[in-house]
Amino acid sequence: MLPVARVLRAHAGARTRAWNRITRASSDNMRVEKNRRCKRHTDAGRVARVDLRLARATVPARGKGTRASGIQSGVAAACKLRCPGAVRGYGLAMHRPTRLRFAAAVLLLAAGLSGCSSIPADPEGTLDRVSGGTLRVGISPNGDWTDMSDGGEASGIEVTLVEGFAESIDADVAWVEGGEEQLFTRLHEGSLDMVVGGLTDKTPWVNKGAITKPFSEVTTSKGIEKHVMATAMGENAFLLELERFLLNQEGAP
Repeated sequence: MLPVARVLRAHAGARTRAWNRITRASSDNMRVEKNRRCKRHTDAGRVARVDLRLARATVPARGKGTRASGIQSGVAAACKLRCPGAVRGYGLAMHRPTRLRFAAAVLLLAAGLSGCSSIPADPEGTLDRVSGGTLRVGISPNGDWTDMSDGGEASGIEVTLVEGFAESIDADVAWVEGGEEQLFTRLHEGSLDMVVGGLTDKTPWVNKGAITKPFSEVTTSKGIEKHVMATAMGENAFLLELERFLLNQEGAP
């Protein structure tokens, strides 16, 4: 019986050791799973805290701000949590270089607007000078549009228009005859106020004068011609006044 008892005790000890190993392995697995769960709960808690802060920030205090401003503050708060190095601006994260560029753009825009109170304007005061004074007009003969008699008398479709415009601003017209190149050179130099001569919107002299909007369209064998007049470059108030007159005439496009 003694050997049998020893064998039984040996088997019992082996079972106990095996059970202990299983128990320890199970405990280790449970500990790992517990840690995983705790990490998930921790991450969820962080998200919940962020959402809670955002929700609190979107609700304005009594008598302070509006819901829109509260939401904006909430977005900014969320940005701060995610982007510690950013600054708040209109609910968006703007870093310092962006903020500086934005501020510079605002200053430039403000400076530009402060100098634009009298747009459109004439740097040389053309409209004020010719109103009640003398309108200096260069004329280049071009068929039915413009012509000059031997006696220096102007005639033609555009002559009639110019004289009507001069009358609308109580001005006298001083006609100066010449070729297009000569007249546009004088216009660019400031010795003429405008040039006429059957010009179209395809005129090559756009670098020496400001071109009006087309006041007449004529169909020819070459296609549709859009006729224009030219004024001194940069005299925007005078140009606008002339365009208003031309576009109010019968037959204007």
